[in-house]
Amino acid sequence: MLDQFILEFVAYSNLTHFGLCDQGLVPHCYGWYDFASELRDGAAVLAESHPNMSCIWEDEVPPRALLLEYFEDTAQLSPENYTPQIASAALDALQRIHSVGIIHRDAVMQNLLVRSDGKIFWVEASFSFTFETQTVFSD
Repeated sequence: MLDQFILEFVAYSNLTHFGLCDQGLVPHCYGWYDFASELRDGAAVLAESHPNMSCIWEDEVPPRALLLEYFEDTAQLSPENYTPQIASAALDALQRIHSVGIIHRDAVMQNLLVRSDGKIFWVEASFSFTFETQTVFSD
């Protein structure tokens, strides 16, 4: 089974290295957080208030999270905010992502944020594939 955290971590390492975060095509990644094993004792509280999150505390490995840039004034791409210019910008950005050896593999409307001025941001790289020849991260 693929570790989605590692896939996304490697993708953001490469996106940062190749300047795509600085170009504003994807969020900046500011690091990650490992939820300590000790926190599992308090997981029942989280499970009660967020039932969809209860399964993460059953895993053998404690959950991890990337700390990504927050974009204000954005919405997911939808038929209501779609324009040919946004579609063109999205395809150009995706081509740029692919050009540095990262295949997004989840290029759906929900993973494309659109700011009110039409600027787009690709998000959600947990299913991405990074070609080894381009990888800047190593164990």
